[in-house]
Amino acid sequence: MEYQRAYYEELPPKIAAASTEILQEISVAAEKEMGRAQSLLAENVAEQARKMSLRLNVETLLPMGLVALLCLLAYGSLLMWAGYCLGTGYMQDIALILRVPSGFLMAALCLAGSLFLGVHAGREFAVEGKGWRKKTIVALALLVLGAFVVSQAI
Repeated sequence: MEYQRAYYEELPPKIAAASTEILQEISVAAEKEMGRAQSLLAENVAEQARKMSLRLNVETLLPMGLVALLCLLAYGSLLMWAGYCLGTGYMQDIALILRVPSGFLMAALCLAGSLFLGVHAGREFAVEGKGWRKKTIVALALLVLGAFVVSQAI
């Protein structure tokens, strides 16, 4: 009996030592996994931020670039028309601006902008359901403007 009593008295410190060792190993493993998870999270956040930045830039810069190019073409055509009128001394109809190659290019840009905004408005309607009306109206306005320019150019 004395042996069993001595054995059971030694058992709790052995269990405590073993459990302390196991807990330390678990703690080290958990710290390693936590560091790995944090690095993966940081990588994923950086990747998603890059993707979102690219998407936002495309969604804002492409329409602005189309509008800027359209304005540049219109301005250049107006200057060319004014120069021709001043040089010849004969006043031409301003609708002739649309019959030069830049008129066709302006029509193509209007139609491309209409297509881009229409697709973007459709995506917003499908995903969020808000903010798509303004883009649809602008897309329709560009479509009508492009059709008008094509009709005048032909």
